Amino acid sequence: MNTNIPDSLTIIGNNAFWGCSGLTSITIPNSVTTIDYLAFAFCSNLTTVISYSQTPPSLGSDVFVDIGTDILFVPQNCVPLYEASDWRNYFTNILEYYESIAEIDINSVSVYPNPIAGKMIVEADNIKNISIFSVSGQLIYETPTTDDTFEYDFGKHGAGVYLVKIETAKGIVTRKVTVK
Repeated sequence: MNTNIPDSLTIIGNNAFWGCSGLTSITIPNSVTTIDYLAFAFCSNLTTVISYSQTPPSLGSDVFVDIGTDILFVPQNCVPLYEASDWRNYFTNILEYYESIAEIDINSVSVYPNPIAGKMIVEADNIKNISIFSVSGQLIYETPTTDDTFEYDFGKHGAGVYLVKIETAKGIVTRKVTVK
């Protein structure tokens, strides 16, 4: 279950999603200024956390304790702000995540098959760079490219969840893929 918090919300209250095992992805809009005590604690299947706020929202105690990831996606050029805040206590891997709907149609970027049993194919107009991260945030592969199609063989990697960052001339899209 992916949860998008409404743009009108400014505070995510105490225990808001505490222990929600069905929660797998959360997108926090830039309107949120505060996330209170235990808001996402013990959401063991929460594997994708995205914050669109350029200023890190203030955090109460134990907001992201025992979740399923240590990766946080934030807007471009905001990594240092999040690393200098309390967010670093929960996320050891803070990465840029940029998706500008006005510039890049996210549906124009294809990553298939998913799940992957061997080779992954990425298709998008004017691909500039591909980066692949393990679920723990470790960069496992990166290459510049000038093609509209890119192939990568996951045969040398184990089964699991990986993040594929696709940079095009119009913006950056990050996709989560599962390798069998």
